[in-house]
Amino acid sequence: MAEVSSKTPRYVLRHGLQLVSPSLSGNHTFVAGSEVADSEVTDSKPSPVAPSVIFGFTDKPQYDAFLQGDTKHLTPYPLVKRFLMDQLDQVEHRAGSKLLVVDALDPNQKVMQATTFEAVLKSLQDGQQLVPITHRLIRDDVDDASCHYRIESTIAND
Repeated sequence: MAEVSSKTPRYVLRHGLQLVSPSLSGNHTFVAGSEVADSEVTDSKPSPVAPSVIFGFTDKPQYDAFLQGDTKHLTPYPLVKRFLMDQLDQVEHRAGSKLLVVDALDPNQKVMQATTFEAVLKSLQDGQQLVPITHRLIRDDVDDASCHYRIESTIAND
C-alpha cells in the first residue's frame, strides 16, 4: 500500500491561549503505541491515555479557508519544535496519542486527515517537506446536533 503524505504543518490555531481541537467521540485511548477502544482496556494492559488532537495547517490559505465559516476569534500560531517536544515529554504521553489534523477545510467536515506529533517534529527537525498521514478522524453522525469524531489508524498492522 502506498503511503499517503501531506505537506508539513507550520501553524496551529488558538482561541485565546487554548489550542483549537475537534471534539472526539470519547471511545478512544492509546496503550503502548496502539489505539484501542475503551471497552478493550483491561487491568493486564498498561494504563491508557486519552488522545489529544489539534488542528494544524501548512500555510495561510489553508487556515484562511478553515476560518471562513467560523465566528470565534481564532488566531494562527506558528508550530514550533519546542512546543512539540514539550508536548511529547509529558509523563502521560504514549506514542501516537498526540495527533495533528492537517489542513482541515471545515471544523465539521466528514473525514479529516491527521499525523502524529512525532512525525511532525521529525519532519521539522530533518527539514522535510512532507509528513505521513497516520490517522483519519471520521465524524460520527449520530444526530445533526453533535459533531464528534472517532479516530482510525491509516497504517496497516504488519
